[in-house]
Amino acid sequence: GRLDEIAVVVVPIVAPILLADPQANITAVWLGVMIGVNMQTSFLTPPFGFALFYLRGVAPAIVKTLSIYRGVIPFILMQLGVLVVVALVPQLVNYVPQRVSLSASTAPPPINPGLQYCIEEYMIDRFDTDGQALRAAIDKVVTANMSTVPESMRNDLTGSFDNAAKAFGMLDAVVATSTAIDERAKTYAPLHHEVRDIQETVRRNRATIVAQKYEIRLLDASTPDAAQRKAAIEAEISALEAEDKRIADLIPADWERRHAAFRALLTEDRKARLTYRRTVDTAYEPVIDAVRTIEGAAALAALKPELESLRGIIESQPEDKAAESVEAVLGRIGAVNGASDLRSQFYQAKRALTGRSPNRDTALKAFDKATASYAAETAWRQKAAQDVLPGLKTYERAIHDSIGLRKQEKLPQYIVPSIAQCTATPRDVSMYF
Repeated sequence: GRLDEIAVVVVPIVAPILLADPQANITAVWLGVMIGVNMQTSFLTPPFGFALFYLRGVAPAIVKTLSIYRGVIPFILMQLGVLVVVALVPQLVNYVPQRVSLSASTAPPPINPGLQYCIEEYMIDRFDTDGQALRAAIDKVVTANMSTVPESMRNDLTGSFDNAAKAFGMLDAVVATSTAIDERAKTYAPLHHEVRDIQETVRRNRATIVAQKYEIRLLDASTPDAAQRKAAIEAEISALEAEDKRIADLIPADWERRHAAFRALLTEDRKARLTYRRTVDTAYEPVIDAVRTIEGAAALAALKPELESLRGIIESQPEDKAAESVEAVLGRIGAVNGASDLRSQFYQAKRALTGRSPNRDTALKAFDKATASYAAETAWRQKAAQDVLPGLKTYERAIHDSIGLRKQEKLPQYIVPSIAQCTATPRDVSMYF
């Protein structure tokens, strides 16, 4: 039959499977290109190709129709060649658009769900090549002296270093479950497709049975052939029910057991991937938070003159004016990374200056307490900027495009080709349903 007619039949069957895939747009685009090439080929195939009709209409009478048919043969062969190439190398369809998209200023962040499978595939290779260097960076930062930073931050960093070390084992678990699925699929895939075909036939038959039973209810008993028509429909229903039973008996007895075992593998793989993602996220976030917090030492220290003058403003200015001055400082403190607790303390001074019963003495006490916290906060940050920050920044640079890749704003440009090639490749997810 005509290739475009085949496409019309295939699309409704395949589309629901494609739409359930996280990379459904990639697979759908590839399928669309395949259908498009098919239809272009059909426009050239005699005797009903549209392009042949158009050419016949504009060609002079001296050009014979048979000559037109012979002339399009090379073009048909080229179209078929393109179809074969696109089928064998599906990445050709989507690679360039994916690479452009992932390189653009509007590219999705690496934490985007549609990129996770390919990022994990990239990380498997990355750990194989750079795993030794990453482990060395982790071992070095673990032995660094973190006594300068507060205990809560130190505990967070210690936990993050532990999770970074665990990430290798977590990804090994992903590789193990993925390999197990591939091995099991070799024997399970034929069974899966066979059973799903049987079940689809049963569903169609049952839908037909429901429609026929409804037709019986709509029959007008007063018509002469109503009884005959009812008997015929009931005979069709009986035949379909018998066929359903016969077809359902074709499902192998061990289907449910093998299906449950394969679903368990898929669940295990999903859990392994989620565990890996949580592990690398918690391995990187405390590090970058600590770096940004310590780097805020200069911005925090720059507020010292303003804070020193603020006490005099609270003592001498009307409460509402003093509250406005405190509010201005709150905004600048809030802009410093990791200073939310400090801002809350200064907010208590502002709160005492506002409301129904402003109290200047309470505001001054809250301000003095917050100022003492500010001095301590600034002191440890400045000390950590000298003792801890250089080593943390070196460690962060070592892991930011591997263990910390998911937490970056964009994919690094040198990683984009690998991810684009992966995302441009349609994946078979038929056994997931």
